Amino acid sequence: MEREYKDSGIEWIGKIPESWKIYRIKYNTFLKGRIGWQGLNSNDFIDEGYCLITGTDFDNRGGINWNTCYRISKERFDEDELLHIKKGDLLMTKDGTIGKMAYIDELPEEASLNSHLLIIRQITKLMDNKYLYWTMLSDIFVQFYNLFQSGTTMNSISQSTLGLFSTPCPPIPEQQLIAKYLDEKCGEIDSLIGLQEQMIEKLKTYKQSVITEAVTKGLNPYAKLVPSGIEWIGEIPEGWGINKLFNLCTIKGRVGWKGLRSDEFKEKSYAYLVTGQDFVSSDINWKNCYQIDKDRYEEDPYIQLSNGDILVTKDGTIGKIAKVSGMDKPACLNSGIFVLKQRKETFFQNYLYWYLSSPLLLRYNTFINTGGTTIIHLYQNVFERFSMIVPPMEEQKAIAAYLDEKCADIDRLVDLKQQKIEKLKDYKKSVIYEAVTGKTIIKS
Repeated sequence: MEREYKDSGIEWIGKIPESWKIYRIKYNTFLKGRIGWQGLNSNDFIDEGYCLITGTDFDNRGGINWNTCYRISKERFDEDELLHIKKGDLLMTKDGTIGKMAYIDELPEEASLNSHLLIIRQITKLMDNKYLYWTMLSDIFVQFYNLFQSGTTMNSISQSTLGLFSTPCPPIPEQQLIAKYLDEKCGEIDSLIGLQEQMIEKLKTYKQSVITEAVTKGLNPYAKLVPSGIEWIGEIPEGWGINKLFNLCTIKGRVGWKGLRSDEFKEKSYAYLVTGQDFVSSDINWKNCYQIDKDRYEEDPYIQLSNGDILVTKDGTIGKIAKVSGMDKPACLNSGIFVLKQRKETFFQNYLYWYLSSPLLLRYNTFINTGGTTIIHLYQNVFERFSMIVPPMEEQKAIAAYLDEKCADIDRLVDLKQQKIEKLKDYKKSVIYEAVTGKTIIKS
């Protein structure tokens, strides 16, 4: 027997089964978020105590990674009982990355909520929280959020706005059946995505090993190897040289810039202003660059760019590399980047690119910074002393040509895996949407 459908009255939901209803969640749920917390700061986090859940503790399967949670004292935990987590609660990020969801199916210990999150808890018997979890992961919630975004840059959603969210609601037994179906079906899809992600990581690791082997051992498997004298490099082919980077090229970065403000950035002007965000693979996306006027460009000739220069990010994600080429107008650096210019013709640009792209730079930076801390900055006085392996020029060109081709092949495989992931994610979205709007008939 075919199911009868009716218009839901909401454009992005479309038709729903005749027996289903539409509910706004504010009438059926307890919504609670933390707004400030009596001066709570990182100094209040302790090694042992009560769990404090943040959005970064959400795992990829809609649960909580309890091992990563901060800890707080009993006094802090007791300050607001309404923020204590209960089994069956639904948690949502309301700032930054909007709409990340976690369902509390197990509560191994007492926990409270940090800022930027909302608790969603059922207060009637009309809705199942696990079913609501899947509804809020569907395009129904995406469309709702986009409606209230209204063309502005909105990086948060308020508790009152979320309360307006309307969701299709079948009878409770059917909600539970749908939730169970989606747990199983989406679990299978997530496992397939996970396999593709593992393959991508293996390919990336293989690519790094290919680069390292080529720039430290060359392409001749029978070459005689000799000690380089540098612990983090090991052996190199006989006849190859070692030199410090500062002997081979100048290294300059921007240190401040006379009060440059973002309102000085223009869509079109005299010169490009390059940031690490403009790096695309090994190149610079000139179309994406902000632009600045001539006076600003001429303030510092040391960071003006030329075709053939190499750029290296020195903050945040350190060691992203780009080659300057195809520059059709003047360009200079924003902060967070070094520019390397050759002092003399001792290396081939593509070889230097691949050498810096190898794990050797990170290995060196870690070796120098032996304090065990997380390294988020590459200092110029450290970078200048980075040891370069310098093969004869013809071997540099051969290595660069080999890596251009070999790594392009690996990148193509990574792209294919990534395309499969995107297709699986799209399929998962359709599975969720079809189920929570009643288009898919699920049998018990």
